[in-house]
Amino acid sequence: MTNSDKKIKEESLGRPALFVHLCILIFGVAAWLTGEMADDYKKVVHSGYELHLMLGIGLAMFIMIRGITGIFGSK
Repeated sequence: MTNSDKKIKEESLGRPALFVHLCILIFGVAAWLTGEMADDYKKVVHSGYELHLMLGIGLAMFIMIRGITGIFGSK
């Protein structure tokens, strides 16, 4: 192994960090795509808004997890 190979291996994020980043990506894109469905105020049941809301809350939770692990995580 060369020095650059060792450095890349040492700087690897690890599975939990990759999982959190993947969830941020998935929830962010899903919330963005369902944003058009959230404009269903003429209907009695606001299912599009509720789906958009839940995806946004999920995104916010993963962003908070990322922030907390970024501050208090391992070096």
